[in-house]
Amino acid sequence: MQDRFKFRLWIKDMGLYFTKPCIFLNTDGLLVSDDGVKVYEIDQKAHIIEFCTGLKDRNQKLIYEGDILDFDLSTPKNGGHYRGFIRWQEQNDLIGWVISDMDMVGEWDLRQIAHPNDWMVYGEIIGNIHENADLIKVGGK
Repeated sequence: MQDRFKFRLWIKDMGLYFTKPCIFLNTDGLLVSDDGVKVYEIDQKAHIIEFCTGLKDRNQKLIYEGDILDFDLSTPKNGGHYRGFIRWQEQNDLIGWVISDMDMVGEWDLRQIAHPNDWMVYGEIIGNIHENADLIKVGGK
C-alpha cells in the first residue's frame, strides 16, 4: 500500500491518537485496519481524520496533516529558521499540502521541504497540533 493512502485518527474526547499502526480507506470508502479486516465507524464529531501526505521528514518519518515541522530556508530574501503546521490548501495558485506559519503569513509547498533543493533543507517533525499546541502559538517560534 502506498503511504499517501494512510490515515491517523485523533480521538477528541480522549485526547489521543488511535493506536493501530496503520488505517486506510478501502475501496468502499471505509476506514479499515492494516490487516484489512476490521472496519471502523468514524463519528465526525468525536474524531479527526488526518491524511498522510505520502512524504517523509529528514528522519524518514511520515508527515501527516496537523504535524508541526521545523525547517530552514537559505534564500537571500527568505533565509532563516521557520516552524509551521501541515494543512491542505485549495486556493490561489496552489492546490496541495502546505506548511503554514503560525501567523498564517507565510506558506510553503510541502514538496519543497520533503524534497529539498539547494536553498531548502529537510524539515523535521517536532509534534502535532493536538498534543503540542504550545509549539504553534501565534507570534511564537
